Amino acid sequence: MRFTRAVSAVAAAHALGLAALAMLDTGCAARAPSRTPAAATEPGSENTERFARDEEAILGELSALDARLARRTGIAAKEADVRKNVMGAILAEDSTLKVGDEGALDLFSFEARARGLSGASQRAREWSYPLTRGSELERRLLVRLIDEEMARVAEERALPRSASELVRGMVACWVQPATPEATKERDKWLARRLNDVRGSLRDGALTKFEANELDDSLDALEHLTTGYMESAAAIARLRVALDQAKPAKDPPHDGDKVQRAAAAHLGLTTDSELFTRMERAEKELRQAISTANAARSEAEMHAIEADAMDRVLVEGRCEGTGSRLRSRNPPPERAYLCGTLRRLSEADAPRAQMASLMALHAELVIALWTSPIHFGQDAPYRAATKLRPLMPIPPEREVRLLRVAAVRPVAALAVGWAATLLTRGGVEGIRPRATRWLRFGDAPLDIVERADMWDAFAPAPPRSTAAK
Repeated sequence: MRFTRAVSAVAAAHALGLAALAMLDTGCAARAPSRTPAAATEPGSENTERFARDEEAILGELSALDARLARRTGIAAKEADVRKNVMGAILAEDSTLKVGDEGALDLFSFEARARGLSGASQRAREWSYPLTRGSELERRLLVRLIDEEMARVAEERALPRSASELVRGMVACWVQPATPEATKERDKWLARRLNDVRGSLRDGALTKFEANELDDSLDALEHLTTGYMESAAAIARLRVALDQAKPAKDPPHDGDKVQRAAAAHLGLTTDSELFTRMERAEKELRQAISTANAARSEAEMHAIEADAMDRVLVEGRCEGTGSRLRSRNPPPERAYLCGTLRRLSEADAPRAQMASLMALHAELVIALWTSPIHFGQDAPYRAATKLRPLMPIPPEREVRLLRVAAVRPVAALAVGWAATLLTRGGVEGIRPRATRWLRFGDAPLDIVERADMWDAFAPAPPRSTAAK
């Protein structure tokens, strides 16, 4: 019986997924960068093209596992990789697999995603042929990418806490079905998945901040699914359940979970030294900004503060010239980081530079809020009263910023640690450091911290906070 259900997954894949492989949403894919050829005399250069083909093949497999990866790498899922995922589900008697219109697995197909990532990880680690220095870094980044995604699957299994991230993922790569029949099938699938989320709710499962985050994420999904009758009913039922469930008490006391996620997605060890160094950077940045603004008029400060507020926690993309992986769209844990680097790099006028510095300071404060919330005893609002940004923040905006610290602490820590690295060696060098980092591209922060780009700014190698 389970085999029969698995075979039906094949039919669903062909009916719903393979027929639409050529209809990938162009807004869900990024253009792949051109490669810089290795010097012919560099050891390993004879394998550069071989590695490029192997990397392309692995990234294609990953795109068939998760549409978000297709969006970030710019590589569409191939029919052969989709078929391999379906056949893997049949052999594993996995009746939970579902293939979406864009060719990748349904994000809730946790078992199939984990199987595919495990196979990709093994193959990438088995590449033993010599590589140039640049290609070896690329291989390390590919292995880290797969490890990150394996951690993501484990995190997203934990419903309902992962539900808001899963909903955001569905929205990010939504492709409208091509036929009325496909629309009806999508409506049934989406309603079933939303009902799965509702079924995982119980008293104490979510904090109030987490429940609000999920409720807000449903807004965009509701807009996309206008006319989806079953989905509309499922969204309404889920919202009622969110409202009726008794929230968990703050703080969440989930420091171990945050520590594992920070190690997987950022390469950071969230120990006391990390927070001590962030606190030191916050004080230095606060002092430098206060000194620079001492002679400004009240009108000037109001204008700068308004500009700074618009620059806080804005997602963006790094450049990563010459690297496919460092030029990809960043994962959600590092999207604010790339946005921060771009904002700092592009601020050329004095007022824009000051607004960017004030926004950077606010992001460092938000990162420091994560310590008492997740590793201490403070509820979010209490944590926010102990350390304040330099600029006034409207109450409704502060709630959203505080929610990042409470619900997406790894994204907050990424920007906070980036601010710490950028201020090392003096505030006056923040902009050139940000520009150079932006060009280096997206990577886990322990790799960035050890990269050669810091040679121009730091006379001695820094103490790495890399997760071993």
